[in-house]
Amino acid sequence: MIVMRRHLCLIAALLLICTNVVFAVPSWVKPGLVVVYNYEGGAATRSYGSPGSGSYGRGYMIFIVHSVSYQKACGLHITLFGGVSSPLVLYNSQVECFDIRQNLSFFVNPNMAAQWLKQRPPVGCKVAGVPGQVALECQRVGEINRVVITYDTRTGLIKETVTGATQYQGGWSSTQASLRFLKMLSISLPNVKAPSIALTSHTYQLYSATVMGTVPSGQISVTYVGREKNLFVYNIQTPAGLQKAYGNRYTGPFYIHPALLKRRVILSIPEIGFSIVTDGVGSRGGVVVNHIWNQQIISQTEIDPSTGLLLYQQQPVAGMGYQILQLTQ
Repeated sequence: MIVMRRHLCLIAALLLICTNVVFAVPSWVKPGLVVVYNYEGGAATRSYGSPGSGSYGRGYMIFIVHSVSYQKACGLHITLFGGVSSPLVLYNSQVECFDIRQNLSFFVNPNMAAQWLKQRPPVGCKVAGVPGQVALECQRVGEINRVVITYDTRTGLIKETVTGATQYQGGWSSTQASLRFLKMLSISLPNVKAPSIALTSHTYQLYSATVMGTVPSGQISVTYVGREKNLFVYNIQTPAGLQKAYGNRYTGPFYIHPALLKRRVILSIPEIGFSIVTDGVGSRGGVVVNHIWNQQIISQTEIDPSTGLLLYQQQPVAGMGYQILQLTQ
């Protein structure tokens, strides 16, 4: 997660170079588009006078477009990330928007990218490159950040992003991450309105399950707070703190549209061994939805077939059993 956050922050810093010119999302970015990237990342830390430590993992990032406006594409961002010699470390799925003026996901406007090479970079940074590849390096006291973006000059599709950051304070720490384009496909999205359940608030009991038993570990409350254009906005209170989340007419932090539950296969990407499929009726009367990676169920949910409300979720935690969510209200 540290590598991933730094990866996104570096890209955001790059876009600060050019925000005063209006550019549109490329025309090939449409609802139903699915873009898949190989993801690799690692981190190493060493304190002066002591041995160092490090970690490395790889997986995939998946972007599924649900809606597009002039400067923004919104949809589902899925992360699959595992250690080289360990089971799944991270599986995350959330609704996000990618504003061409503020952050990057899988596309740039080629004309906007050309401006990066002409504009004066932020203080402490330098930008270089040629059409098709842009490099940004920022150096501050005790820290060096670098990002290299390679993109298709005709379409704006990002082919590769490589980032790195090094900090010096009582030693050093370094993070490296890369995204490399793998595949693009299209899925059929139903023409539906948002389910009414999206405008509600709910509470879930959180449990930790191991071979020693199942114990409560806190509550998660999801509170609907309003809308931002075609998105629903929620505050999620967890034992770790408060965070903001989004939903749309297809999915959100605690629901999936009932129309999608009528499909046997909701999403399938055979090249990476990932799929989301329905699997009959569960013990609570809901539709069972399995999220599968490399023939292993990495998340199992039970969804109310009439409303789309999440009733139950079970997700493995590497080396620690399962994390369970149970609807309470």
